[in-house]
Amino acid sequence: MRNIKQERPRPIRVLLLCPAGSPLEESIGDYFNAEDRFPISIVATAVMPERCRSLVREVYPNVVLLVAVGQLEEWTTHLLQLSKDLNLDYPNLATVILTDAKPDEMNAYYEKALSVGVRGVVNVGRLGEGMVGAFSDIERAIMQAYQFIRHRADEFSARLDLQVLKVITVAGGKGGVGKSTIATALAGEIARQQLDKRVVLIDFDIQYGAVAPMLGISKAHNSLTQLAALSLADLANIQNHNDIADFVQLLPVGNGTNLFVLAAPTSPLDLAVLPPEKAAEILSTLRRAFDYVVIDLPTQITDASLAAFQASQLLLLVCEPEMLAVRACRQLLQLLRDPTVGNPQAEIKLVLNKVWGKREQNAWGLPLIKVSDVEKLFTEPVAARFPLDTAFINEHISSGKPIGSWETKSAFLKELNRFCRDLGLGSVAKKKTEPTQKNKPSRLASLWGPTKG
Repeated sequence: MRNIKQERPRPIRVLLLCPAGSPLEESIGDYFNAEDRFPISIVATAVMPERCRSLVREVYPNVVLLVAVGQLEEWTTHLLQLSKDLNLDYPNLATVILTDAKPDEMNAYYEKALSVGVRGVVNVGRLGEGMVGAFSDIERAIMQAYQFIRHRADEFSARLDLQVLKVITVAGGKGGVGKSTIATALAGEIARQQLDKRVVLIDFDIQYGAVAPMLGISKAHNSLTQLAALSLADLANIQNHNDIADFVQLLPVGNGTNLFVLAAPTSPLDLAVLPPEKAAEILSTLRRAFDYVVIDLPTQITDASLAAFQASQLLLLVCEPEMLAVRACRQLLQLLRDPTVGNPQAEIKLVLNKVWGKREQNAWGLPLIKVSDVEKLFTEPVAARFPLDTAFINEHISSGKPIGSWETKSAFLKELNRFCRDLGLGSVAKKKTEPTQKNKPSRLASLWGPTKG
């Protein structure tokens, strides 16, 4: 028997912003949450623009329905500014506004609304019968706004040929789970294993990128800022790694090989916003120039994140066995499953990090949440379980050396190597001789240089 529930279309998630005390809040909610109004569903309601901004980050709506009926001009001004901000910050979201403007004011109202990115304007009259008759127009406007963002998402996928190269995106719903650690370690391991391939690691956290300091990259090198400054035509002319050499850092990662790194800006002011079209073109450029692209995403959802979701063949969600991290990861999964944001062609895998071993349990007792219990909360497969190896990780970060660039025994490296093999990225050439643990430079020598005498 077919699973009818799974075949049912996904609902269009609508966030309603309606002023306090308005009679429209209850009537709109009752209308669209009725069973026969599927697939439109009101997922949350806000009474102030500030609360609406917060809910957008919590419930991931597809459409924000703004009610400007029976209110002062100042309220409408606030809604138009909110629409402008939301459309700039969330390209996967569309806004629809309800108004009771007079007929002779509608042309000017349309022009003002469209200038701030509103995708639908519905005149519901002066309440009463006008509102009742406008429900079908509101429903149509929501559907059209939803189709607009669906079309925009399809354009992203069409511009990025997902069958050409391998793109791996590493994301996390909460800060501090070790997302950047996993991204940098995985990129370095792929470069060491795939000696005949060129691997690039890109830091898409344009505000607080951690890749460069973790790898000891100097601030003097070019970054994503300089690459983003190129025109779309200039980006299209880049065909191989030599054409992009001025924008990436070549970093030795051990095994006689190098990793290419495209670092984030050194200051949040250097690149305040990365437009979705530019982000998509940068990823398309990297796909042409390199064999593998590993993307380290910021925790917050940005235009760069959306472009990365659309470009990726593999999405790795990093989570630690901790309730807040699990909750945030589940929320991120909900976002990725949305067809307007996620990529149905991409495979999603869960990566557990900072997993306690016997040493931690002997010292601190049993963890508050077991790894087995965490795994039961997700339907996605658990692809790796990285142990809590703080001393090993900190030693590499403190010295500014890529994880795994020293040949040393570590449970973390053992799991990293296994994970790489499971992804089909195992060794294709014999490893070169590397310094042993005894010959590995000390942390102080790596930081300050060799001592004299």
